[in-house]
Amino acid sequence: MSERRKRDRKATLHIIRVLNRDTGKQIGRLVNITTDGMMLITKKPIDRGTIIPVRMVLPWMIHDKEELEFSAEVRWCRPDTNPNYEAVGFRLLNVSREGTEIIEAVFHEFHLVG
Repeated sequence: MSERRKRDRKATLHIIRVLNRDTGKQIGRLVNITTDGMMLITKKPIDRGTIIPVRMVLPWMIHDKEELEFSAEVRWCRPDTNPNYEAVGFRLLNVSREGTEIIEAVFHEFHLVG
């Protein structure tokens, strides 16, 4: 698969849980993110094209927010290096201007590695 990402993603050293906004169930753990996309580690595969309402729980307040909400579309899913998990790539949808600012702040405040 050719790489089509427009921005370098940044990996977090913190555990950031990503939940289904409608059900409250955990989708997975954030591995890396940009203002355009993210990768999660999940326990089960998710079909390509699936759109999920997302609530990302921030480890502490950023711009007076503890959570960030948006939708995300599954672009790919493959086995993780750990055979008990899946790596899933998402395209972010419906991210507000404030949400984009929060994602950008995550790069700086969470000491992300590239």
